[in-house]
Amino acid sequence: MNGPSDSVTQEFRREHLAALDVLRHAKNMTFWLAMLAILAHVGAWYAVRHTTLLNGQTSGEVDTSAAGSTAGVGDANKAYQWEVRIEGTLGVAGLIGRAAIVLLMSLYVLSLLVSLSARLGGAAGMAKACVWSLLAMALLVPWDRVTPQEYSNLPSAFFSLDDVTRAAVTTGWDLSDTIRFAAFPLVILMLLMAGQWAYRSGYARIVAAPAARLAMREV
Repeated sequence: MNGPSDSVTQEFRREHLAALDVLRHAKNMTFWLAMLAILAHVGAWYAVRHTTLLNGQTSGEVDTSAAGSTAGVGDANKAYQWEVRIEGTLGVAGLIGRAAIVLLMSLYVLSLLVSLSARLGGAAGMAKACVWSLLAMALLVPWDRVTPQEYSNLPSAFFSLDDVTRAAVTTGWDLSDTIRFAAFPLVILMLLMAGQWAYRSGYARIVAAPAARLAMREV
């Protein structure tokens, strides 16, 4: 028969498991927000670089002829509208993406603290998730602005429309352009997915423990 101390211990663990479940749901929602923000950046780069939405030609085909400079008013208006939309989308996506990744890192840390304080197990997975999200946060820092230029020219993985249009002065397909505006954000996405997988592993160990009595769905 369990004594009063055992009942208190079980209630203590149940409270921590309930808190962990709240953090898990918040983590999942935050991850999807971050993923959408990253994909919005990649999509905006593709729209500017490889379509004719902004100027009636791909950005790698700059038309300097007189005919090109006298484009119709209708096309110019459409291009301007798309420019405003893309610029606004990048601004909102940048804000949401940075906030989501910072929040995701905070949720991983809180989950780790909950796991350690109640000795639920799975701390290694939670710690790995913290490390992966910390690496993703590091890629969001505009190192070319916060460090001397002679030491670093690595920009943030998130970018603005001006960054893309400045890079569009090159002609043809540019590999560095693709790395900067497509591969770099996708690296963040892969880091976040690695964090999700590590968190899932840690959470599965907690749920599988005999002391876990709450009905909790797997990540």
